[in-house]
Amino acid sequence: MTRAGELDYEATPDELKQIQYNVSHMLNPNNQVIATAMGRKKDWVRCMREKLREEK
Repeated sequence: MTRAGELDYEATPDELKQIQYNVSHMLNPNNQVIATAMGRKKDWVRCMREKLREEK
């Protein structure tokens, strides 16, 4: 079993663009709200947002 910090999720470039869009266009873009909108788990959203921050 892995710890929360060790999760290794994958995302397509389109999903990463959708996360960026949701963050910039939602009133309260927390991970749970974005996860619900995208039909994903909040841990997946958290990992992908961290990945996006690292790429900048």
